Amino acid sequence: MILLIIEDNINIAASFKERLEHYKIEYKIAKTGVEAYKILYETLLSNEFDYIITNIGLPDENGIEIVKFIKSKFNSKIIIYSGKNYDLYKYKFPNDYFYSKKENSPQDIIDMIMNNML
Repeated sequence: MILLIIEDNINIAASFKERLEHYKIEYKIAKTGVEAYKILYETLLSNEFDYIITNIGLPDENGIEIVKFIKSKFNSKIIIYSGKNYDLYKYKFPNDYFYSKKENSPQDIIDMIMNNML
């Protein structure tokens, strides 16, 4: 299993990293939208990510556009992990998992993946 985490908050990214290493899961982390696109284009042919966890509120790119790009090119399961209000976005992402940073920790998200809940 391999995951891509797209998260600009270094503390949240570190929490994901810690939990992924606990489970010995392979991962890549992009701290910006530009880094995310670079990683995605590099892996386009291999389509290697089982899960992509992304924030919507990135400082340099529109997270909604990144999700649309992922959906058009990858078979990965998409988990949107954001502080944004889901009600504002659910019509854009009806079939994806959406978790609030206020209600779920990065550890919760990784634990759900490992327990086949996502």
